Amino acid sequence: MILQAALAVALAMGPVTDVTPHWRHYQPAGTFCVKPDVKQYAQGGDGATADPACALRITVDTPALCGGCRRLFFDFSKAAARGHAYYHLSSLDPGLTVDPVAHSPNTKNFTNDKLLSPDGSLQEQVIGGFDTHAVSYVTDTAHFTHTVVQGPYYIGPWYVNRRGERIDGVYLDVKGDGPFGYEAGYNSGRLCPNDDDAYYVGCVDASGGSG
Repeated sequence: MILQAALAVALAMGPVTDVTPHWRHYQPAGTFCVKPDVKQYAQGGDGATADPACALRITVDTPALCGGCRRLFFDFSKAAARGHAYYHLSSLDPGLTVDPVAHSPNTKNFTNDKLLSPDGSLQEQVIGGFDTHAVSYVTDTAHFTHTVVQGPYYIGPWYVNRRGERIDGVYLDVKGDGPFGYEAGYNSGRLCPNDDDAYYVGCVDASGGSG
């Protein structure tokens, strides 16, 4: 049983850990730089600048940890995924929710896809209600991808905290009771020919999870 649990953790996106007591360490900076590094098949470009010191400037107003919430961190340094990952947070609590913007800027849900959910639109309200309970996301454990027309969020292996430190992984701010786990489909780097991207859609050749 212990061996099976260890193997599950070794797969997908690494272990998920409650870091609530240290949530400020994981709070993202308001602005920082990343560099898109795979071919992207999306209109509008990736937003890259001409400045080599800041290839792509990310600006996201990430909320602080909400009252009564827990910050759950997925540690990519221990992940088997080597590219795109699609994941769903799980719990025995039927009331589990995550506010659609209560997560690190390097993961995306439908609410933060501004091509589908423009700011202030009816779609944003409807999709936001869905996302709150669906707790399903996309990210990338190895490469950076960003599409201007889809808003300020991106998918990638790390973000920068307020101290200017790189944080290797993603987090979600959760309302609900654990234990928490997840299911994921991901690019293992074995069968996918590449990790190229089309509107945050990429190759997946394996599945796994935690918990």
